[in-house]
Amino acid sequence: MPFFPSPSRSLWGRGGWLLALVGLLALALAACSGGQTLEQEQIEAIAREAARTAVAEALATQRAAAPAAPSQGARPAGPPTAAPNQGQQRVEVSVDDDPAWGPEDAPVTIIEFSDFECPFCTRFRKQTYDRIKEAYGDKIRFVYRDFPLVQIHPQAVPAAIAAQCANEQGKFWEYHDLLFLGDKPLGRDTYVAYADQLGLDVDEFSRCIDEERYMDEVQKDFEDGVAAGVRGTPTFFINGVPLVGAQPFENFQAVIEQELQKAGQE
Repeated sequence: MPFFPSPSRSLWGRGGWLLALVGLLALALAACSGGQTLEQEQIEAIAREAARTAVAEALATQRAAAPAAPSQGARPAGPPTAAPNQGQQRVEVSVDDDPAWGPEDAPVTIIEFSDFECPFCTRFRKQTYDRIKEAYGDKIRFVYRDFPLVQIHPQAVPAAIAAQCANEQGKFWEYHDLLFLGDKPLGRDTYVAYADQLGLDVDEFSRCIDEERYMDEVQKDFEDGVAAGVRGTPTFFINGVPLVGAQPFENFQAVIEQELQKAGQE
């Protein structure tokens, strides 16, 4: 059973909502800020509280939220401050049972924590994703996990649930591409229209999104991301090596090539 509080339940009395709001806003600002970082202690203490209060409350109250434009004034992450995989600790991140393409035994696994409403996640999809897929094919396994920044992206969770509902009918990646590359504003009508465009069972899809069937799954992805040190979107783990932001293909290439060399498959 999900631990989301009721939308009518006030958390101000115990101060939890205020702390969580501050924490999630910190995550949101870090999300598209590039060089901005927070202390790990702050992330572990504040962001975990955010996952169990601000996120939960926001998710529960966004069913009727109007589509919102992507956050303005943010900037993409800059290039790594160190050469790829130099001085960076590997992070153990579960692939969970999330949508993935590529062989399970591929020498390189890339896990992306993303937000369908994040403009920099869209930039990655438009500029870099296809190049990675074309260059490395079955040498990589690519896993998509949700990290909705609900305070600045009110459609992030509904879109994530819609994508999971499409996944239920075997069309996650096609739906994923429509959400990032389509020209319709995010919202329920768009989610249903995309389902119809892909030939899904629209009635079943509509029931799925209306009952928020995959809310727990989206929430688990967020919590796992926080536990792995994710501070914003998009964040990638390449065989556990973190790479943050809408980085150019060459930065992914450098890490992937290193990992292939280690596996003897350059």
